[in-house]
Amino acid sequence: MIDLTNMVAQSKTTAIYARVSTKDGRQDAENQLRQLREFCTSQGWTVCREYIDHASGKNDTGRPEFQRLFEDAAQRKFDLVVFWALDRFSREGVLATLQYLQRLSGYGIGYRSFTEGYLDSCGMFKDAVIGILAVVAKQERIRISERVQAGLHRARAAGRVGGRPRGVFDRARVQELRQQGLSIGEIAAEVGVPRTSVHRALKQPTVVPCVASPLLAVQEDVISALVNLKCSRAAAEKAVHAAADGGAMEFDGLFRTALQRVQSAA
Repeated sequence: MIDLTNMVAQSKTTAIYARVSTKDGRQDAENQLRQLREFCTSQGWTVCREYIDHASGKNDTGRPEFQRLFEDAAQRKFDLVVFWALDRFSREGVLATLQYLQRLSGYGIGYRSFTEGYLDSCGMFKDAVIGILAVVAKQERIRISERVQAGLHRARAAGRVGGRPRGVFDRARVQELRQQGLSIGEIAAEVGVPRTSVHRALKQPTVVPCVASPLLAVQEDVISALVNLKCSRAAAEKAVHAAADGGAMEFDGLFRTALQRVQSAA
């Protein structure tokens, strides 16, 4: 990874990215642009290009200027990207946003949020912020995986599976006849399906409900995030356990509650 700390401090070439959500004129990017231009001037940075999208930030396919920004970043046409706020840069979720920031760093390009001073690739909180984003992204990946697994379990519980459609018959009746001692052939004749279908019905596994990730794993992720914010591990563990005892279970709520406890203790 390229060290951006000294590079941006001496940077003279800056790109501005601005985005508004609609194309009907009800939102104007000029408000963002004016503040960003003044900010760059105050820092002694020369703006080489402005990238402006009039589209939702929930994906990059409808944002041609966003895509062009990354194409130019790969060619090192500027040293720094400045945007008004992180939600103007991307609203695709923490995981995708983290990957965008990491792509810029991989190209050797710095980034800076105008309204969020801590979101600065050269700032003292860079590692802590990226660490927290990485932890939140991990939780996002877990939630996505859990939703997929839950969907698959629901489909199986409803008798739907991927692949070739199965024959429609009463599988519970097959199990009942088998328990009565009937042979595979007799069951097939009774239900009116091939013997192979009877075999599959008897071997069909019991559906197990999807279970969320253990609370202890979430607690450890929150502790890691607090340690990234320069909190001692002992204080982080104490705050997280107290927050969990207070009823906070999910990552976001647990992190906010534990962080408040740490700040109050300080």
